[in-house]
Amino acid sequence: MMSQPRIVSFINYKGGVGKTTTTYHIGCSLAEHHGKRVLLVDIDPQSNLSLLCMAYEKYDEFRRQQGTIRDLYRRFREGRYPLDARDFIVRNAVQGGGEPIEGVDLLPCDIDLLGEDLGGLVPTVSAARAASGYEVLRQLAQKLLNEWAFLQQVCEEIGNSYDFILIDCPPNLYMMTQNAIRASHYYMVTLIPEFLSAIGLEILVRKIDDIRKKIAHVGALAGYENVPTASLGGIIWVKKRNTKQHDRTIEKLREEERFRRHVFNCGTTERTGYSEAAEAQCPVWRAKIPSAREAAQLGEYERITEEFLKRCQ
Repeated sequence: MMSQPRIVSFINYKGGVGKTTTTYHIGCSLAEHHGKRVLLVDIDPQSNLSLLCMAYEKYDEFRRQQGTIRDLYRRFREGRYPLDARDFIVRNAVQGGGEPIEGVDLLPCDIDLLGEDLGGLVPTVSAARAASGYEVLRQLAQKLLNEWAFLQQVCEEIGNSYDFILIDCPPNLYMMTQNAIRASHYYMVTLIPEFLSAIGLEILVRKIDDIRKKIAHVGALAGYENVPTASLGGIIWVKKRNTKQHDRTIEKLREEERFRRHVFNCGTTERTGYSEAAEAQCPVWRAKIPSAREAAQLGEYERITEEFLKRCQ
């Protein structure tokens, strides 16, 4: 039996910043190049991670017959225990580029949720007027803490089967992303090294810090001390162009006292090969398309994964 896994969330409230592609490639590289058992968890209703792993027909068949994280969440809201989360996992999900990658499983999201938030509503307390003020607060805190516990419960049920659980979050900080922050050891931010992205990073990290403080405060009201939440594990720059602006943005981030130790030493450059490998539904090093082979020769995601391992173990 394996020890408990490292749980890492990939977060950004902006789209198009390589979050899903990075989650996917790190997961595939951990399994194929380092022999790790990996679970990819897709909580983004766009379901891009699920569709990177599986052809749509296979994905659609699985979600109709077995279900997705939406059905698993429904069990959670109904109070079922255990959740039997393993029933919703696609084994050896990455099939593209030849033989499947052994050791990469997927908990898929549901594309029918597009435009919705998977998470629940802020809970209320019944008969609040009849209870003392403190008891009202305690009950509300307990219910809210439970809303944040869904992904934690999933990971606890299945965690000893994996070395890493990687969670691809939607481009927002709503309830399900907050669940990921509650369940994870670390969170990673991907960004394109542009001026506005650097400003957005400061805001994003501040907002996540506020969420972590809120979870800790609610936990204390509910009677729990030191409720663990994800800390910043790394800033991964992607789609870098050979321009002074991109070079200057990365250097500036490395000069920021708050971020300097979190900025990855390596990242990805802007190349069509990555998007073409995604279209072929395989990691870039497995793609047979010339532009993907050219990108693969750089070994960018392999180096990112090696650094990821050093930062997360």
